[in-house]
Amino acid sequence: MQDGGVSQPLTVQRGGKAMELNILESLKTQFGDEIVGMLGKFIGEDSSKTKTALGSVFPAILGGLVSKGSTSQGASEILEMITKGGFGENTLGPTTRSRTR
Repeated sequence: MQDGGVSQPLTVQRGGKAMELNILESLKTQFGDEIVGMLGKFIGEDSSKTKTALGSVFPAILGGLVSKGSTSQGASEILEMITKGGFGENTLGPTTRSRTR
């Protein structure tokens, strides 16, 4: 599997209901045309090339996180980066909350 399994759906239990969550697809949908266009403009590239590049970058980043998080030390380090960076449930706002309900 080329993406290290990160494109496989994750089954999440929420309120007694099982839901499938495909993290990679969720991430891709958050980067709509407007955001991709802004990123492309920032790096001096057109939107289509930026979107193609993001299609490769997302699996690589998620694969790295999955690999690092496969050990208890790595998972602790990821959690520490998230907390020290000030990231959490409220950082992503209604987007993630609506997907988990």
